Amino acid sequence: MKKFAFIAALIFASCTGGNDTQKTEQAIDELMEAYAKERTKPYDDITAEYDKKEDCLSIEMDGKMLNACYEVYYKDLLTDNPSSYAKSFLISMVLFDPEVKMVYNMEFKIDGISFKASPSMVNKYNNSIALGFSSGESYYKAIELISHINVNADIWLNTNKGKIEIPYHDVTNLQAMAISYRMDGGTFE
Repeated sequence: MKKFAFIAALIFASCTGGNDTQKTEQAIDELMEAYAKERTKPYDDITAEYDKKEDCLSIEMDGKMLNACYEVYYKDLLTDNPSSYAKSFLISMVLFDPEVKMVYNMEFKIDGISFKASPSMVNKYNNSIALGFSSGESYYKAIELISHINVNADIWLNTNKGKIEIPYHDVTNLQAMAISYRMDGGTFE
């Protein structure tokens, strides 16, 4: 219902007249910023911010150990059929353990089935490793599965030091992000 009201407000704002292009753009910017603010809750680790330069909403989860983010783009806002789509679902983290020299994969155990996702980005620094997960068949399947409400998921990293558990808090927030991504029109492929 909120999405419908948001789109209706955008259509209304776009009908203010041909001479008022700047006012229309300003109204759209204000509505996008209000929509981002509405999606951000003060007690939540998930925030939304309107990126005026990229003309999209940036949705981000800042967890205890891992972060997840994606972008929502809007098409045809000034037409009778506006739509939106989400893309670029990314999981990232930085490990500050000098004993961890290599991260082999992130393993998801969802309702008893294991999926292993290799990092798509690894940057090593003096005493830390920055990781990004954003692609791969197993990654997409795991994120697709956790984007459904009634699943049980455990997630950990397989490293040279052994298994490093992802905190339950981050797992539940990651699940909320995956659900939100799917509801915003994102696909896992």
